[in-house]
Order: sequence, then C-alpha cells, then structure tokens
Amino acid sequence: MASRKLVAFLTLFVLTSCGQAAPVSGDSPTSASLPPTASERQANGALPEGIDPAILEDAQAQADFTIAVPRYLPPGIEIRGATVLEAPAGLPGKHSKEVILVFQSGVEGFQLTERMAYGRIVVDDASIVTIQGVMGQLHEETDQNGRLMLTIVWERNGISIEMWGFGLTRDEFFRIAESVA
Repeated sequence: MASRKLVAFLTLFVLTSCGQAAPVSGDSPTSASLPPTASERQANGALPEGIDPAILEDAQAQADFTIAVPRYLPPGIEIRGATVLEAPAGLPGKHSKEVILVFQSGVEGFQLTERMAYGRIVVDDASIVTIQGVMGQLHEETDQNGRLMLTIVWERNGISIEMWGFGLTRDEFFRIAESVA
C-alpha cells in the first residue's frame, strides 16, 4: 500500500518541484448548488496560510462535492498540487470524482484523497482511532530510511478521506487530520 502511495506522491512532487502545474482534470460539476470558492473560504478564515486558493479553485471546479482541506498546517508546509480523477471503476452506486491534494515541505508532507463514501474501507494492519468524533483507521509503518509513515482513513459527511504522510510526528499528523473541514 505504501509504495503505490509513495510513487503517486513523488510523481506529483516532481511535477510541482519542476515548476509544472499539477494536473487537474475532469468534467465540470453538475451540481445545481455550487460550493463556496476557495477565495470565499480564505476570506472567512477557513483556509490557513500555505493553501493557495487558485490551486483549490481549479480542483473544486472539477469536483462534485465540496473539497475538505486542513484548517491547520505545520509551519512551512503548503499545498503543492491538486489532481481530480474519476473515482475507481467497480464501486457500487453513483460514480463521482476523486480529489488528491498534496502538501509538502522539504522531506515531510502528506496527501489527502477524498471521494464519495461507498462503504467501509478496510486498511491492512490498522488500529481503530477517533478523528473528528468518528471512528477511523490508522496504519503505521517505517520506511527504509526509518521515517514514520502514517495513514488515517475516516468518513466525514458522506465523503471518504484518506490521509497519508511521512516526516511528521504522530501528534502533528493527528492535529492536521482533526482540522480537516
């Protein structure tokens, strides 16, 4: 599980580090009510320093649900890119978009993947944790360089959120997860 995520993260990291825009793809939302824009969210204090409203605006225009973002970011960590994809095939019910947000600073960072919840996601070797008052799953491992790699999966308002990262302390990681709104 970690190697697939690390490849996805590194691919987006390389694109953003080289000055290339992160890919944002998909069709326009079909929802009749549009979610608040990133600029509106920033104006009302819902976006912390480190989140570029333009990156979020582009992704939100393609998503078919309101993208949740952390209200807290550790110093130096900022959004590096956003990708909007079709949700994986084979899921029951309504198909929707999958939004991937990458946050990074140096050798620490995390990724948020959001999609409509289709049922409980099971994480291998996970322990049960509480995030935002709901049950979630936490998977911890150490990479070949001894860095802690964490994954938390939970649901919020019908949206499945998967957050994984490395180089952050467990406390910092949980503080970010608790702030996602």
